Amino acid sequence: MMHVRMWFLGAAAALAVSCGGGRDEGFLAVEPATPAVSVGETVVLTALPPSDWSGEVEWEVQGLYGGGLLQSRGLRVTYVPPAAAGTYTVNLRATGADGRVHKQAVEVRVLGSAAIEPASARVLPGASVQFRAVLKGVPREAVVWAVTEEGGGEIGPDGRYTAPQCPGTYHVTAAAGQDGATAATAVVTVAPR
Repeated sequence: MMHVRMWFLGAAAALAVSCGGGRDEGFLAVEPATPAVSVGETVVLTALPPSDWSGEVEWEVQGLYGGGLLQSRGLRVTYVPPAAAGTYTVNLRATGADGRVHKQAVEVRVLGSAAIEPASARVLPGASVQFRAVLKGVPREAVVWAVTEEGGGEIGPDGRYTAPQCPGTYHVTAAAGQDGATAATAVVTVAPR
């Protein structure tokens, strides 16, 4: 009796999907398949419907602060990300040749960006230089400063670098965001006059 009931439930679910009661996630393919864009840039999303498709594709950004679209209809749209890094969802809707409405959700990764000013510096042994992190999409107070090379000098939480006594080329990094995923590097040349 249990086996018959399980078969019946499985058949009913399959019937609901094939008769328009379900959601067909594979109807529309989207390029790029895993879109990513940096804060301050845009990305073009292209819907690739099957050959028997008829109708128009409608696009919509999910959530109040999920970014925006330059247009909301057509096979190609330009996504404008919000000012904060994260993962956001864009929903597509299209009507198939059979009249069914098909929906697809696309996750767009919005990446923060980082730079260090100055990008390079030349200092005397033992001298100091002030670096500044320029961040987009990630909180400024979350910056973690480091010197890549062991014995390559010291850097404080405010970005003030003090060179070692030993001349050489060293690298200063500023990392922010989730797990330090947004990072930049500056080159420091320590040399006597």
